[in-house]
This record gives sequence, structure tokens and C-alpha cells, in this order.
Amino acid sequence: MSNSIFLYFYLNGQTLGPYSLEQGVQMLAGGQIQETTYCSINGNAWAPLKACGMYGEHLIQQATLMNGGPAFKMTPADMSSASPDGGQEASPVSGAAVPDSQPTGLAAMAAGTGKEPRPRVQPAMVEQREVSGGFSFVAGSGDGRSLLKDEFPDEEAEEEPESPVDDDSPRVLCMHCWHLFRQSRIKYISRHPELAGDSILGPMAQKRFLPVKFNADDEALDEYGVACPEMACPRCHLAIPKAILAHGSLLVSIVGAPSAGKSYFLTAMLHSLKQTLAELNFSLEDADPTHNMVLTHYEETLFEGSAKNQYVALPKTELQGNDFSSQTQINRMTVELPLPFVYTLRPMVRRREGDASAKPHNLVFYDNAGEQFEPGRDYLTRIATNHLLQSNCVFFLFDPFKDSRTLRDCTEEDPQAGVMQRNANQLQIFNEMVARIRQKPSVSENELYPVPLVVVVPKYDAWKSSFDLDLATIPVVGYLENRLPALNLSVITLASYLLREWLRKRVPELVSNAEAAFREVYYLPLSALGKMPTMDPKSKMLGVWTDGLRPVWADVPILFELWHEGLLPGMRSRLSDEEVPVDEHCHFKDGVMLFAPPNRKPVIVPSIYWGQVVHDEALGFIRFPHGGDAEAEFHF
Repeated sequence: MSNSIFLYFYLNGQTLGPYSLEQGVQMLAGGQIQETTYCSINGNAWAPLKACGMYGEHLIQQATLMNGGPAFKMTPADMSSASPDGGQEASPVSGAAVPDSQPTGLAAMAAGTGKEPRPRVQPAMVEQREVSGGFSFVAGSGDGRSLLKDEFPDEEAEEEPESPVDDDSPRVLCMHCWHLFRQSRIKYISRHPELAGDSILGPMAQKRFLPVKFNADDEALDEYGVACPEMACPRCHLAIPKAILAHGSLLVSIVGAPSAGKSYFLTAMLHSLKQTLAELNFSLEDADPTHNMVLTHYEETLFEGSAKNQYVALPKTELQGNDFSSQTQINRMTVELPLPFVYTLRPMVRRREGDASAKPHNLVFYDNAGEQFEPGRDYLTRIATNHLLQSNCVFFLFDPFKDSRTLRDCTEEDPQAGVMQRNANQLQIFNEMVARIRQKPSVSENELYPVPLVVVVPKYDAWKSSFDLDLATIPVVGYLENRLPALNLSVITLASYLLREWLRKRVPELVSNAEAAFREVYYLPLSALGKMPTMDPKSKMLGVWTDGLRPVWADVPILFELWHEGLLPGMRSRLSDEEVPVDEHCHFKDGVMLFAPPNRKPVIVPSIYWGQVVHDEALGFIRFPHGGDAEAEFHF
């Protein structure tokens, strides 16, 4: 039997262990533990012993055999071929304590939602001794054995369960692998050159360690006494910026087909966002320049180049590569995780206490390769999209050049009309995204997902002639009565409604599928560049001349989500002096049915437009009624 397998049991409010598999069999056979007792194997997720995969099955079968039950013995070869976590699928909160209820993201964690029983870690003996300027531990197990941590071949085997009962440190969600852990369990990244080599990241990475010695400035010291300010996740060992620990975070997932323009959108969004936030008296800072190097380079290439006019093209987001992902091990499986881009939103004007916008907040963006959302991807590839299970908002890019029905509205002058591949089924990618979200245990098949969805239709400059609004002339920042700036929600609501109607006439199944899966769906048009690309005659590749790039509404999706989360102020403005009330309608739970002229054909309008003013092709500016109290209430 492998000596690197260690068990911890949660019993009577305490965590007992570590024990070997053989000791676990004896305890189960002797009645000291039950099949329903919670167990953690090698520090992995807590679960009842009977639900711990092949290891739990082995303990139960061997204990039954010891008590005279049916004979079935798992051989050491069988055990070595078993997966380290019993063959169970990895969880976004793997390694957390026994779950009572889990938060749905970092915003929930920051608000203090979600509780969990916290088992006490109670090793039998712990001795601390000085070694090479630092400390090492000698831990004794329940049978009096002494084991140096250096004897473990895999660092996951040495991990103790995450949350002792006296540990009240905040909970942190790793922005790389989405592992939930107590801040006191965060690891530090060694700096001394002789400490190169990490059990998870390999020989080229510096060793990760739990600190036991600190200097006068409260900095963790490695084994050679070198101060180590950089921290890492205890599960994936990837670096975590200090800002993640200091402030609450908002996670945003960006999904779309290959070559839909996600990288251009993300670059233009961040470039425009910095300018608009300054107008709203906020700033956006690099939380970690190392993590954001790719986007910083993209922004310099498009908007801040030294030359006045250059012909450039951003590379496509790839499945693998240092610029797009980080390689690590999860449960001893090598995986590629998307590189998160982390920024910190800070208010420049002090607001009243208790206002969410009065505190700094992190923005974390994920840009996956479109291929990772294609149906049929293997399990290891799909792990890279697990940020969907923790995101506070999802942006889905629908490329009008990739659908023949919307392609008709795109100008033929745009070279994308002739060279863009339309073999990517965007609806299939959307449905696959929804299917992966529904894998979250707390998501019911019969309920709408509470996280807002923003359907983004980019490349507005190519199809603007078919849209009723000239976005370039409509500002999204207005002013309150006290002259303080705020986000103009009226014009954003108007654009969302008009784009919903635009899509409903061309791609109705996208609208119906989105509103059948998400509780709140918004539709926003934008142009990341404000001009059409051109074809390079030499390379036959699409690119753009940097002179005259003026993004149109590229930052509106994230500005709207920041308002939605209470991080930005908002306002409503009067759109027209003539507003026609909608008198003929039917209220029901999730929307309003409008009986629109001239043929009085019923049109369902989601509840997010209740009480709002929009523009109708036949009626002009109309105001929807406010929500009714009855389940189905007719008004004529």
C-alpha cells in the first residue's frame, strides 16, 4: 500500500489524523468511524467516507472483510492505478471544509455569505526546529510515527485540512483554479536561488511554502531567511496578487466563437474604461503588471504606439501558451488554466460609509480560446472554463459576420464579409456554455441562472446602417442634480431593447435561449476599433491601421455591470418629450406581453424593461408599465 496516502477524519467537531489506509480500515472495522464519517484524502475535498471513490471503497471492503464479511481485496496495483481523488470530478472548491452552503463568487464571499463548519486540525505531536536559517516541522501521527515533510514525494500529501476551528481568517477564491481556502493557508514563493524546484510547478519554479518565520516587517522568510512578499494558491501554486487578498473581486467571463474579436474587445474595453472612469471620478490600476502584460502590450500596440500610423493585428487567443494560460497540476493532472487579467477599481471621491462604491474593488477578466467552448472537449480542456461557475457576469460575443442572417446587414466594404469563417456554430457554443454552467451543484435545471448575461454584438461599424441608434453621438455619462457624474442608464436600456429587437428579427433562437437560461439578459452593441480592418496584400491577413482608432461603446458592458453590482453611480434621463404609455398589455411573472400595433401581435418583453422608456418602430417612444402584483394580469 502506498505510504503517501493519508486520511483525515472529521469527528465530533475535530479533525483526526493523519492516518494510513491500513489504520483507516482498522478504525472502520472497530467502529471508531462510520461509512458516513467525513473524510479528506491527501487534503482533498471533504466527503462522506462512502463517497470517497476507490479509496473509500477500499476501506469499506477491507473493514467488512476483517469483520467476517464477503471477501474482496484491492491489490496494491489497483490502488496505484486509482486516481488520487478517488476518480471524482474536480470541484471549484476542492479542499474546502465540509460544505454547508457555498458562495457563488467572490462578491458573495466579500459580503460574508456562505457558511461552513470548520474542523479542527489536531496533530498528535508537533516539534519545531531551526534548519538553515528557517524552520521545518516534524509531525507525529496518531500511532507515534514521526514524518519529516520532506519525505513526502507530493506536496498535496502533506496538506492538512484547510480550516481549523480557531482560524477566522477571510476566505479567498484562487483566481487561477477557483479553489476556496482560508487566507491563513496561503503559500509564499521562495526567493533564494537554492530553493528552485516546486512539487506542483516543476523544477524551474521557486518552491512554495507555508511560512513559520517572519521578520520585523511581518514579511515571510524562506528557509534561508530571505524575505518573500509574493504569495501563491495552496492548491495550484500559481501566484496570487496582494490586491486579491485586500479587496473584494468581480469575476467576468468572456465567451465567444474563435476569431469573434474577444481580444480586440477586451483591449479596447480596458483602454476606454480608464478614460470613462476618470470622468466618473474613479481610477483603474494594474493589480499585477505580470498577469496583465499581454493586455498591456495589446493596448500599446493598438492605441499607444510610438508611430502615428502602424498596420497591426492582434494574435488569436490560443488554447495553450504562456501569453494565454498557465500550466499547473490539479489532483496530479496537468492542466492549462486561462490567464486572469486583474485590475483594481478605486474611487477618487470619498462617498458615504456603507456605499459599495466607496471601497476599492478588483476586476478579474477571463478570455478563453473559442475552441475551449466547443462541445465534446475532453475533461482536462473543460477545466479551463470553470471560471463560469464563479463569475459574477458573463459576456457572450455574437459575431454578426459568422451568421448568414446577420451578415446581410454588414457592409460589403468590410473585408471580414469575404474572409471570415462561418463554420463556427455560435448558438452551439452558447448552448454548451449554458450546459457547463448548469453543472454547478447549486444551479437547478428549472430555475433561471441569477448571474447577469450581456450579449455583446461587436463590429458595430459594419452593421450600424441597420440599427436605429447612432452610438457615436450618444454619451453614456450624465450628471445628477448635484452635478456629480453618473452612468446614464436610460440610453443603455434603450440600446439594449433596440438590439434585442434587432436580434429577435434575425436570430430569434439566440434571444429565446438566452432568456430561457438567465434571469437577466442585456444586449449591447459596440465597436472595438471604430473603423473597419483592412486586408494586408502580402500576408493576406486582416489587420488595422492604428491612426484614427476610436472605440464606440467598448466599455459600456463593463460599466453597466459595475453599476449593476453597486460599484458605480447611475441616473435616468428623459429620452423624449412625447412618451406613449403602453395600455394594452399582460403582466406575468417574468415579463410583460405587449399587444403591439398594427396587427396587435403579442410581443413578450422581459421584466428588466418594466417602467422603462424605449423606442418602438410603430409607436415611437413608449413607456412600459411597472410590474404587476398578479401572476397574470391583463390591462386594456
